[in-house]
Amino acid sequence: MSTNSKVDERRDLFVSAWRQLAATESFAGMTLEQFIASTENAMTVRENLVDAKALLSSLIGERNVADAQLRDTLSLVINAVRGNPLFGQNSSLYRAMGFTPTGERATGKTNRKAPTPPADAA
Repeated sequence: MSTNSKVDERRDLFVSAWRQLAATESFAGMTLEQFIASTENAMTVRENLVDAKALLSSLIGERNVADAQLRDTLSLVINAVRGNPLFGQNSSLYRAMGFTPTGERATGKTNRKAPTPPADAA
């Protein structure tokens, strides 16, 4: 655990101990109320970070849902382009959308022969 993750716990411990055991005393030139006020900014920033992390987590979830919907819509559109007789899988539109037209695809077949093992030099 880092020092930062414990500083807020230490602050709360100081406040609690001070309140219970020396509520009317001043330390470092501060009363308990002044100490609380002077450390409130750090606590507020920590609370803001917690809120920001929760918001970020929520936004990531929303993005994931939106991306899934976007992928479905993209799939519908490209399938419509493929099935459209004016465009299809060999069109410039199909290529511009990032796909390889059917006429330009490699067959996957190679005419290479299997490599021959090297002859033993005996």
